[in-house]
Amino acid sequence: MTKSIIYIFNGRFPTEKAHGVQIANMCQAFARAGVAVTLVVPYRNNAIRQDAFEYYGAKRNFKIQYVGALDAMHIVPGKIAHAIQTLTSMISFFWYLLMYQADVFYARDPASLLLLSFLGRPYVAELHDYRARQPRWWMKRILKKAKKIVVNSEGTRTLLMNHYSDITKVLVAPNGVDLDFFDISETREQARTKLQLPQDKIIIGYVGRLEVAGRDKGVPMLQDAFERMQLRAKAELLLVTSVPYKQVPLYLRAIDIAVIPFPGVQHAKTTSPIKMFEYMAAGKAIVVADSSDSQRLAETLDALVTDPERIKNLGLQAREEAKSHTWDQRARVIIKELVLLRNLD
Repeated sequence: MTKSIIYIFNGRFPTEKAHGVQIANMCQAFARAGVAVTLVVPYRNNAIRQDAFEYYGAKRNFKIQYVGALDAMHIVPGKIAHAIQTLTSMISFFWYLLMYQADVFYARDPASLLLLSFLGRPYVAELHDYRARQPRWWMKRILKKAKKIVVNSEGTRTLLMNHYSDITKVLVAPNGVDLDFFDISETREQARTKLQLPQDKIIIGYVGRLEVAGRDKGVPMLQDAFERMQLRAKAELLLVTSVPYKQVPLYLRAIDIAVIPFPGVQHAKTTSPIKMFEYMAAGKAIVVADSSDSQRLAETLDALVTDPERIKNLGLQAREEAKSHTWDQRARVIIKELVLLRNLD
């Protein structure tokens, strides 16, 4: 049995970005599975004033250890500041890892994984949305030295295998959701009253960031599709892009149709969007755009707006399917793989 995990992450935490949700929930899920978990993150200036447990609505069943690092983002240009932050974080991680032991170490950012590869510690490399155009020596080293490689999608696994065909220890584990977090007491009508939203409209919603890695996530395409709808007068478009994570369930309760716009071919192949599972857990009718054709999306939305009963049934189906995609299930799958590996060592 894996009894302890030290998870290191080189980034701001808590963060409004989706990877923060993923890290917090996986640490929580590992802990619920009986593993002692310590998340080690560097100091960063942070506009979020709540602590991570409060911000993510997470149980305090794992530890968070902040280590020293120089945040130079407001002193020097972006790339130089990022290099300084990473270098000082790695120095702090290095000393921390010399002092503390665990059954398994865990990371998902390249700098932390590369550090682990040189320290000779048993580690899991979790990789998301791999898009490199050519192999890199440091990635090859990370993959070769890892005890296990966890990826978020078949697309990520395929692209990794195209570059590093000798890598065999890959586990595909899509993201998940915390069902209890989205099981709130407010009704649809109560949520709309609290959020000052109309009661007489079919609300079409998007919950998430506007861009990732400097690229838009398809929200302008959704806005264009809404403008093209023939039944626009019966609907309302709600974009929820910058609210505390604990408020997301309330917004989703108010929404009827939740949309995942088309973010581009490459991103669509390699991602496992957390918002998909959140939409499912909230019991929403979900529309996933499979192309950048906003007219096609508009027609799909129009068809749903005319059929409230179908909206309801799709939401019930989504909620039921969400039960097979929890963070706890994902954590157990990963722990089981680690146990099997230990038995083979």
